[in-house]
Amino acid sequence: MWAVDPDRIKRGQLEVLSCTAIPRDADIGTWTMTVVDDELSRRVEAGWRVIILDDTGFTMSGPVLEYGGDVADEALTFSGEDDLFHVASRVTYPDPRKPAEQQTDAAYWKKSGPAGTLLDELIYRNAGRGGVPERAVDRLFMDSGYSGVGLGSTVSVNTRYKNVLETSRDLARAGGVTFWAVQPEDATSIQVRFREPRDMSRRVRFALGDGGGLTGGSWSMTAPTVTSVLVAGQGQGADRTIKEHLQSSGDWGFRVEQFQDRRDTDDPKELEQAGTDTLAEGAAGASAVIEVSEVPGLIYGIDFQLGDTVLVDFGRAQITEPVRAVELTYDGFGRTAKLTLGDHAQDEDQDPAWVKHVRGLGKALRRLETI
Repeated sequence: MWAVDPDRIKRGQLEVLSCTAIPRDADIGTWTMTVVDDELSRRVEAGWRVIILDDTGFTMSGPVLEYGGDVADEALTFSGEDDLFHVASRVTYPDPRKPAEQQTDAAYWKKSGPAGTLLDELIYRNAGRGGVPERAVDRLFMDSGYSGVGLGSTVSVNTRYKNVLETSRDLARAGGVTFWAVQPEDATSIQVRFREPRDMSRRVRFALGDGGGLTGGSWSMTAPTVTSVLVAGQGQGADRTIKEHLQSSGDWGFRVEQFQDRRDTDDPKELEQAGTDTLAEGAAGASAVIEVSEVPGLIYGIDFQLGDTVLVDFGRAQITEPVRAVELTYDGFGRTAKLTLGDHAQDEDQDPAWVKHVRGLGKALRRLETI
């Protein structure tokens, strides 16, 4: 665990008593560590950051956002987020090459293409050096070795003043791409990286019993929150473009309708994607939160990554879902892992499906506020 000063220079390794790191798929990861109160740890304060590495190749880096101490234990505790913090701290400018006062009321940042290409440009323009200099995160680059250009399926984006991370995550999910940001151990830059998740469910299969890796956890099946979406584009009254998007409720056997106001566009591709995205967010789902023993063939960072689809056999049910978060705990006995699978998982860090549904309505309201 490296302590890194405000100039991104490593100043030494912290003597860690315990550490928990939670990377999330195309989302902000979090970390917390308790360290020995010594000369190095006392230097860590506002503006510092950490780099966490382990022998599997897993790396997480990010700013210190909170710190404090315990006199009785002679220990200090630091916590923060990973480097997607910087992406989440920006909103999408209609024209990212111009400062705020030169944006026009009617303008949108509007593009179509491979998801990775759009993500690369969206982040580069709003948080990197491709936009207004004062908005650029210091030494944040698109990593050419993990380029997003050309990755994923074709998607569309039509955005103004929305959170860059939320917008990017929606594009990533729709286009089959994931991304993360990290400061490599041998660099002073923050590098944004992209990849296409893999379906590893034939090889990475957790199950109870010897060698199966599954030591505990829970699973759930969730009903859909929407099965019919009426997407309305531009126009008034009878002249307005309205199209219904449907999906089956499967075994649940009911219909849930939703109206989606997209008066910001009349582009058929954008209206089609809006309906598809809403159905995907509200689809019936399977999820699991599992505790695992990282046996050969089932090791995070080696055999599978965030976004990859794995299988968990609980005996009564099998869950085949993408890995959305991994809670890694380090102590004197090594590393333990807890996985969150699927987009409907509920644990202390996740929200129930109905909360996500309400949040989705909030996103729709914010869209109208920025039209």
